[in-house]
Amino acid sequence: MKKVSSQSNNSESEKFSVDTKVSIPQSSTDYQQENLLETFQGNAPYTQTEIEEKIPNLLEECYQKLEEIGFKQDVHLAIEWVFDDDLFSLDVDCWKFKEDEFCRQPKRIGCASFASVHIRSYRRLKRKRCLDIWKKKWDWLTENANKMKINNYIFASQTNDRNDNDLKVMESQQMIIGINLPTDLLRLENISYEFIIETGIPLALWSRCQNSAVNHTSDLDELIKPKKDNEENLKDGEDNVLNLENLTKSVEVKRLEATEEEPFHLGHHLCFLWENPYNYPTSKKLKL
Repeated sequence: MKKVSSQSNNSESEKFSVDTKVSIPQSSTDYQQENLLETFQGNAPYTQTEIEEKIPNLLEECYQKLEEIGFKQDVHLAIEWVFDDDLFSLDVDCWKFKEDEFCRQPKRIGCASFASVHIRSYRRLKRKRCLDIWKKKWDWLTENANKMKINNYIFASQTNDRNDNDLKVMESQQMIIGINLPTDLLRLENISYEFIIETGIPLALWSRCQNSAVNHTSDLDELIKPKKDNEENLKDGEDNVLNLENLTKSVEVKRLEATEEEPFHLGHHLCFLWENPYNYPTSKKLKL
């Protein structure tokens, strides 16, 4: 999805061009990409409201496509939004849709029991020279998710006084597979998305909240830090294993916890970057 030029009328809602696909796993490193062409038409501009209204149709089109090509496995859909940098902190996980005409209240996309709702980067597709390190880190993350320790991750509490070069030093000393950022990635002055691309990091969490009085550093880090609720049941060496196997569920729960009475709860502002280098449309196929 990409933002298109706004109308001359300042009151006009932002509009987006939308290119949709369903990605079907053939193996852990091979995905079949199928275009979904009925719900969203070419480069036609759509407002947020129009996109929300069309989501049920898109889901139905997706299931029809899977049936058409003979996909027989159980389906648990994830929603991946592929963005240019300027949309990284768009609150798409807060957008809502009605599953069908019988729904009394619309559901928030980020709380609708999808396998995951996360964002991806269009720019990363163009950085071919960084593909090998990206694949290496993704393979290492997915094969060892239940063994990752705290020194394999950069926490938001570690980033306040550091810049890209400082983090590259940390990365050179230890395999870093993820990073938490205390505020909107695009507003950070000391750390850039460039660092994430260059070092092949496939996972990042941050808060898009723009209220300077709100600090989500601890809440972000708690999503990743080892869970010690059942400390007596931990085996030797498990006390600093990161919460990666259940991360997508933890993100969904954090979003579910955010009520209308708590406008500054992290769940309203949580951005989740999760980038699988194997499950990606090529830049030629992605019409943005």
